[in-house]
Amino acid sequence: MKIVSLYVDQKPHDDLSEARAREFGFKVYPGIAETLRCGAVKLLDAVMIIGEHGNYPRNEKGQILYPRYEFFKRCTDVFGKRRRRTGVQRQESFL
Repeated sequence: MKIVSLYVDQKPHDDLSEARAREFGFKVYPGIAETLRCGAVKLLDAVMIIGEHGNYPRNEKGQILYPRYEFFKRCTDVFGKRRRRTGVQRQESFL
């Protein structure tokens, strides 16, 4: 697997995404649609969604409301507009 683009929803003060992008030769984009297109028109061959990190609200049961579905929906919207399919992998962590 080769990482070619990245979207980061939240960037805390100690975020390493920009440093890793420089180190490994990929770009961090400001939105999911731009990330899926690598800033251009061409779409990626696969998508990995990691939705388990960050400061998100909790529901009445104390569960963290990670935006997993919202991220997935934004990805499928981009591919749907282009009438294209791809593999989507949802990870709980990425080490």
